[in-house]
Amino acid sequence: MECPTCFEIYNDDAKKPHNLECGHTFCEECLSRLLQSSRIQCPACRKSFNNIVPKLLPVNFIAADLARKYHEDRKKLVMCEKHPFDPIKFYCNTCEECICIECIINHSGHKFVKQEESIKVMKSRIEKVGGRIENCIEKTNKAKKEISKEEASLNQRKEADKLKIETDFNTMIEMLINRRDQLLNTYENMIGIEVSRLKEEQGKLDIQEHEILSVKQILQKKSEELQFLTDSSLIGGKYAEEINLIREKVTNLESTTCETINLLTMCPTVEINITLYLDYIQNIGNVIWDPRRNYEITEPLICYFGDKNKVMTYDINSNAWDLKTYYGPYEFNYYAAAVALPDGSALITGGGSSNSVYHYKNKTIYLKQPMIQIRKEHSAVCINNYVYALGGYDGMANTFLKQTERYCIQTDTWEECANMNVPRCAFSATVANNRYIYIFGGYDGTQRLGSIEKYNPEINMWLEVRATLQFPLSNCACFSPERNKVVVLGGGFSSGFSLSVEKLDIETETWISLPMMTEGRDLRNKVTYFNGNAYCVGGYSFKAEMINLAREMWIQLPNYLVSDNLDSWSSALTYKLVEKRESEAVSRASSMKI
Repeated sequence: MECPTCFEIYNDDAKKPHNLECGHTFCEECLSRLLQSSRIQCPACRKSFNNIVPKLLPVNFIAADLARKYHEDRKKLVMCEKHPFDPIKFYCNTCEECICIECIINHSGHKFVKQEESIKVMKSRIEKVGGRIENCIEKTNKAKKEISKEEASLNQRKEADKLKIETDFNTMIEMLINRRDQLLNTYENMIGIEVSRLKEEQGKLDIQEHEILSVKQILQKKSEELQFLTDSSLIGGKYAEEINLIREKVTNLESTTCETINLLTMCPTVEINITLYLDYIQNIGNVIWDPRRNYEITEPLICYFGDKNKVMTYDINSNAWDLKTYYGPYEFNYYAAAVALPDGSALITGGGSSNSVYHYKNKTIYLKQPMIQIRKEHSAVCINNYVYALGGYDGMANTFLKQTERYCIQTDTWEECANMNVPRCAFSATVANNRYIYIFGGYDGTQRLGSIEKYNPEINMWLEVRATLQFPLSNCACFSPERNKVVVLGGGFSSGFSLSVEKLDIETETWISLPMMTEGRDLRNKVTYFNGNAYCVGGYSFKAEMINLAREMWIQLPNYLVSDNLDSWSSALTYKLVEKRESEAVSRASSMKI
């Protein structure tokens, strides 16, 4: 198949095989190269031949046919990419690639089959992948059916809830109409009573007026008699007695008239108080959208964010601390505010002289849209898928802030909200009843504050609360453990740090004292409430403790890992969400193993 001189495979071009008279075969190209003055010496047997023309020599058809067959077989072969002159002979199952004989050395110990059998292997794999695809299609179709079912359920529930809202509000409207009619009737009756009383007094005054005129006539008559009286001795006796009676009657009339005038000045003012109803109407109903309703919180970690990207975590389940530093292009700022998001991640806002916003999720830091306002020592809370950044201090403009803004988690955008009534920093904030934001204390640049404000996101309005803190505090902490209740603890006042713990009933605006902490603390941004326990960390010493609200008892926790009272750190609870059905299945499987 190949020329013994050039060792190349015969073909139909310059490499066509020709026979010399001695019987040896060479390609036409080599014979032409060996030709010298029409004379060729056979490279094999050394015989010489004269008057030779290479292309006119007889063709070795057997060698040509073998070469043609070789080329046809060669076309069917796939050549190795690493060794272009070697055809693929095997398939390595371990590396999932085709190999030649030369490649076998580099695949020592691997499992491989002949190239012909690789088709079966591939078919088997394709069938398996096809099965997985079918399984995926089946799961996708099942998921689509579940989505359709859930969508239908949501629409059905929407219609039912809309009908309920319509019915309830129609009932309330009917009650309001009835109440309006009652108020109008009551008001009309009250005015009617006053009008009747005034008419009665008017009648009395008419009688008095008649009597006064009669007395006036008598006086005029007596006055006329005096003009013609010449005997002064007659003035005494009966005449003087009549004058005294007239004077006494006038005195009585004056007294009666004054009493009537006094009664008129005492006419009551009828007041219709509608503001109470307006406040009541604003509190009717609430729409709460909680994506966690079908999930269970697992792996709860309290994360403390320090500058230079230090993240210290407390594992609530294992009661253990951990500390890591995350290296990257972003850095947390001191005196920032962190808040837990509904998906279990955390948002860190502001700090330093910055309006930067970072998203901490799955132990990775992401940059988010910055706030409108530069702020530090502010507060942040999350309610109904919005994060609210409240007050604080602008380190660039050196101003204390009452500005409020909110962040939409879905759209990664900020927008301004109504301002607080009082500018303040170093205060605490919490969400109560999943409806209102309450803020406590703080510092306005000249003094610590004892005032309390609440914000209604539905009407974008801040209101001052009549109740106040027991004494002015900055850097206190707060959380809402149950409906209508907010616990306020720690903070600084003029002579040190507070160790008192007070619970405010926001409905009655009354305070209840709880067991005190072991020592006073600056606890702003360092208290986390979870599952009936409030975790208080740092603030004065390097210790941590927890209060169980059901037992009203303080419990010491392991000391944390940095020599810092954490006053410039921020913190938030992070966790993972597991679907309740999946979680229940895992729980059942674990109990079966036990």
